[in-house]
Amino acid sequence: MKELLERLMNRPEVRNAYECFPCNPQKKKRRMRNLGEDGQESDGSEGSSTDYNVEGTDRLGNVDWCQCARCAPMKSQIECTCCTEIRQIKELIPEDASCITEHPIFITECTIHSTIDRAFRMINIDLKKKPKKTEYMRGLRKTAFRSFMVWIYGYLGDHHCKPIPTCVVSKVREAFPAPRGYYNGYLGPHDYLAEAMALD
Repeated sequence: MKELLERLMNRPEVRNAYECFPCNPQKKKRRMRNLGEDGQESDGSEGSSTDYNVEGTDRLGNVDWCQCARCAPMKSQIECTCCTEIRQIKELIPEDASCITEHPIFITECTIHSTIDRAFRMINIDLKKKPKKTEYMRGLRKTAFRSFMVWIYGYLGDHHCKPIPTCVVSKVREAFPAPRGYYNGYLGPHDYLAEAMALD
C-alpha cells in the first residue's frame, strides 16, 4: 500500500501541482457580539449574532461569563459558550426560564433515555446488539447532541459543526454519564490530506 501511495505521489502531474484545491475556503474567525457601553448589543452585529468569539476572553476554569447560571467549566475556550450568547438559541429560551435546558422540547428530545435510545437505534440500524456500556453511553450523548442541533439549526450538512452551549453539554452528560467520567469534548470538523483519505 505504501509503494502504491509513493508511486501515486511521484507522478509528474502530482509533483508539479501546486495545490489540489487552489481556492480552499478559509474558516472565518468568529466575532463576539458588539456590546455598547451600556451593555446592549450595537446595531452592527444583528446579522451575525450567531457568530461568537471566546478566543479573546479567558473562560477556562471559571463560569463568570455564564448568563444562564447552568454552565460548567470546560476544557477549551470554544466549549465555553452560554446558550444566551447564540441568537438562535436565545430566541427559544422560554420567558419564565433562564436557560435553554429548561425548554420542554429540550427535556423530551435530548434528555429522556427512551427517546434518545430509539434515535440511537435508528441512526445505527446495522448494530446487531447493544454496545458495551462506555460506547453505548457515548452514542447516546452524541445522539442527544445531534437532536439538539437539529432542533436549533435544522439540517447543517456534513462538516458544518457548531459548538454546543456548555449548559446543554452539562445537562446531556448528566442524563447520559460516561461510566469512567471521561469526555472527549468538542472535536470540530476534521480535514485531512487526500492521500490519507485513500487509506481510510
